[in-house]
Amino acid sequence: MMGIDAPKIILMEHVNANGKPNIVKECTKHLGGKYCCDKLITDMAVFEFKDGEMWLTEIAPGLNVDDVRRCTEPKFNVKKGFTRMNFS
Repeated sequence: MMGIDAPKIILMEHVNANGKPNIVKECTKHLGGKYCCDKLITDMAVFEFKDGEMWLTEIAPGLNVDDVRRCTEPKFNVKKGFTRMNFS
């Protein structure tokens, strides 16, 4: 897979079974390096990574930005005009 210039997307649950964030400031697993993905999709939000920054681009219905911030360790920017995730 190395050398393939395709978008790298991670799908995961936003928090673990104990309610602790799965999106952490420092990863304890080897995933290929910091900022190794282009998009992160969880059950709460969608984030994109550009120029070393994390951007909230979509949020799940019924949640607000503060809800997502409480469950996300790293700081992130909020895209102006972000949208709601569509689960239908």
